[in-house]
Amino acid sequence: MKVQLIEPFQGGHYTNYIEALMPVFRRYLEDKVFSEVVISITRNHYDELIRKGIARPEEVNIRFDSSFPVFYEIRKIRNRFAFFQAHQQAIKKESANIVVRTTADYDIGCNALLNQLGKPIKNQKYHSVGILHYGIPRSEELSLKELVKQQLYDFSWKYSDWSTLMFVNPFIYEYLQFQKSFAQKRIKLLPDPVPINLPIDVKEARCLLGIPMDGLYLGFVGMMDGRKAIPELLAAFAHAKADQSCRLLLMGKLQPAFSKLLDTEYAHLINSGRIIVMNRFLSDKEVHLGYAAIDVHTLLQYRRMNLSANLLKAVAYSKPVVVDAAGYTGIISQRFSLGQVCDIQSLKSTSDAIKRAIASASSYVPTVQAERLKVFHHPDNYANSVMQELLPNHNIEVKTWEWVNQA
Repeated sequence: MKVQLIEPFQGGHYTNYIEALMPVFRRYLEDKVFSEVVISITRNHYDELIRKGIARPEEVNIRFDSSFPVFYEIRKIRNRFAFFQAHQQAIKKESANIVVRTTADYDIGCNALLNQLGKPIKNQKYHSVGILHYGIPRSEELSLKELVKQQLYDFSWKYSDWSTLMFVNPFIYEYLQFQKSFAQKRIKLLPDPVPINLPIDVKEARCLLGIPMDGLYLGFVGMMDGRKAIPELLAAFAHAKADQSCRLLLMGKLQPAFSKLLDTEYAHLINSGRIIVMNRFLSDKEVHLGYAAIDVHTLLQYRRMNLSANLLKAVAYSKPVVVDAAGYTGIISQRFSLGQVCDIQSLKSTSDAIKRAIASASSYVPTVQAERLKVFHHPDNYANSVMQELLPNHNIEVKTWEWVNQA
């Protein structure tokens, strides 16, 4: 049985997907369950996997095909069709029994449209699994723009010819469970893999980062682009007027407008050491050090429905959060008591949430369900969940979303 994995992008969670699957690929190749595994990626991604030791000389039949083309501005319609064609060419080239697309969102619309026009894509000789990350549940109060997107998502999911659709966002999965127009056997939930923590405590992490060791830290780790509510976070932190020992740590590349805002309106807090800024791209280790060093992760962002890898990393490090009440972060934080929620459109709501977070940080203990959420998103559970779909006749144990939500 030949398996093909296609991942057209690189870095961050795209690389995590491949890294998490490599051990199970090796195991099933050693056991002769799979005859060959080919991983179709771009040349730059392959070079990155080599640097990180994820791609290496193998004793089993794993092969990397690094000829997948690089696509920029993938949101443009003409690029979507070219992207779709590149996938079809990669599949035709390998003729595998199973095809897994770890990032399947960007060409599923073309697939569904051609199917509806009476031009089926494949001849049903292989089992296809698409892993999907984006979507909007109809149950949300939607703007007109969101409603149009939601209808396009529904069309794509319903009419694509993929054998199985695996969603990493549990709230999209839960929404689809109640939609009679979808074939329920095609829809599965897949945990998004969260990299394994560094075995490090708060003090050691702060020492390695070269930041003051004392006090309570609020903070954000990762790229701070236009999706992140950094202006609202800064305003709320200043308005909260916390004790002088409380600091705000911002780690990651800042959008220029945010950097300018810090240098003007908040220069006094930077000069006094109340706000610490590391405005640069972070190594994987620095990301882990940031999550370990911060006491409360202030993951404020503008209205979005997508899964938050930042939130899941905070859960993995057993750290409380402050999040906006809308979308995935708000729903999951309230369901599993992960911290404080607020309305980022309200300065009072946001600053009050920060005050509550500061007051309760020292006594925060993850709930039983939060601990289960951590287990659910472990890379091993991600890999085993994919294998359970590829090998339904094998007894593969996984932790399910239903298990997380018990009680």
